[in-house]
Amino acid sequence: MGSSPSSETANHPHKGYHILQVAPGGPGEAGGLVAYFDFIISVNGRSVATQDGLFEEALKDSVGKEINLGVYNLRTEKSRDVILIPSDSWGGAGVVGLSIRPQIIENATEHVWHVLEVLLLSLSYRLFYCTPFCF
Repeated sequence: MGSSPSSETANHPHKGYHILQVAPGGPGEAGGLVAYFDFIISVNGRSVATQDGLFEEALKDSVGKEINLGVYNLRTEKSRDVILIPSDSWGGAGVVGLSIRPQIIENATEHVWHVLEVLLLSLSYRLFYCTPFCF
């Protein structure tokens, strides 16, 4: 369930797996993966753009061993390498604790709601208050 610090790579991808949720306490969280903004674009140096099962097979074969994920962040528009150790005993669903879907990266923002304002003392403000600059 370990991870190593992320390092920058110079990859500008077209397709990947969009990370929709990162489970608390899972290997994905330990690796610093970010829901909504991160896309898995490669596994052990091989592109997952064809979505031919390479990613799923690599996870299955890497339980208990390090796996290198190439990750593109939509907010920073930069890629980085993330080292995870998939585990079937971390206490949650899946071996890395991620909910993902195949996605063309350029289309990722087409079906997103952008909150421009939260009214003071509204229900949203009381339930989900954050600074004006949180993402």
